[in-house]
Amino acid sequence: MEHSHEISLSKDTDTLFLYPKSIPSAKLPPAYIDFLLFSNGGYPKLHTLPFTFEGEESSWRINEFLSISSSPESMVDVRLHYRYRWPLIPETMLPIAADAFGNLICLDLSPEGYGSVTLYVHDPPDPPVLRVADSFEQFIDSLEKGHGV
Repeated sequence: MEHSHEISLSKDTDTLFLYPKSIPSAKLPPAYIDFLLFSNGGYPKLHTLPFTFEGEESSWRINEFLSISSSPESMVDVRLHYRYRWPLIPETMLPIAADAFGNLICLDLSPEGYGSVTLYVHDPPDPPVLRVADSFEQFIDSLEKGHGV
């Protein structure tokens, strides 16, 4: 996507996103930037994410969208969840939402999956990793009011 906003590791932006030095910069999709500017996280009214897993229709309930807070140690801050993400989650994945059980929904910032949204479930022994949308816009548009997990 050509129209992305670039967040780099310059002195001005390192307080916003604390990416490891192996990622010189990260381009955030404009729709995600707009979302942060509009709501900066919170508890969605449309909170159920429908998806297909192994041929079966399913859904997942999103408890909260993560925010950029004044304290990077806040339990709902994107930066905290990024720094302390599970070993399974690559450094190119930015946690953007969570369910009530601590499972994370991440925005893919890698060149291969840029902008797609993935659900990481931390249940052992083989936690599922589910790509739930091809873009942040598609992810937001797919949310419904409902029950879910």
